[in-house]
Amino acid sequence: MLIFRRILIFLTLWLTFEIAVSWLATCQPGDYPQAAKYGYQERCDLFVGPVSLFFKWFATLWDANKIIAAFTGVLSISTIFLWLSTRDAALAGAKAAEIAEDTLIASNRPWISILPPAPKSGLTWDQRGARVDIGFAIKNVGKSPAFDIVVECLPFSLGPANYDIGETVRNFCAETRRRQLVRASTGQRGEVLFPDQSLTKDHGLLFQSDAIVPAPGATDFFAPVFVICVDYTSSVTNKRHTTGLAYMLLRPALGNMTRLPRISHALAQNQFGIAASPFGSFAD
Repeated sequence: MLIFRRILIFLTLWLTFEIAVSWLATCQPGDYPQAAKYGYQERCDLFVGPVSLFFKWFATLWDANKIIAAFTGVLSISTIFLWLSTRDAALAGAKAAEIAEDTLIASNRPWISILPPAPKSGLTWDQRGARVDIGFAIKNVGKSPAFDIVVECLPFSLGPANYDIGETVRNFCAETRRRQLVRASTGQRGEVLFPDQSLTKDHGLLFQSDAIVPAPGATDFFAPVFVICVDYTSSVTNKRHTTGLAYMLLRPALGNMTRLPRISHALAQNQFGIAASPFGSFAD
């Protein structure tokens, strides 16, 4: 609204300058012998009132050519400001169109959601570390098909070397995409999910013993975390997108999933559960 108001002000100034310049250029009283000979008298009282009186007084200070040059300069400056305002309006319109296009794409593209995983086996231990099987489903909650879907999982134990869950999720999803691009270059394609379709997945997780470190302040407990990363291609834009979520294995304590599993202690399937990590998850 402010831009249109500026444009209106500049248009008003431009019309005022045009009227003033026209009057000063064509209505200059004086002695015209030839005109008097034929009984012609120029009328210079077309404009009356404070504005015309000001211009007439101003005309006594400069000659008409100087006044016309001054008004031309002012008009040029106002034209520049008018162009700047018009450019701002055009840029604002282009930005609004870009936002509208992005909103349209976001509301019609595929979106892959990861449904809550659940343990499919107990937590067991061997020489290589801790093992557990999990099951989960992914679902296309968007409005168009998702192509070339690949799903990968990364188990790890929180510790001083990898305490940032968010960074681990981002790095693992980036590596998942890199591997999928290599596979796609050889003609290998992933799965397809149409809107509202789901796909179940089972994964076996291994928390390697050499990477298991005691949790801070609890020497006989560890914090097992796993990342699920889904990489896929949009059928709308042909661009790749990612959904990455992190989860923790926890034991129930007084009805809440608040205790960590103990190192080297096996757990039955009903003795632990999976909780979503409050940090690190993202979708683009």
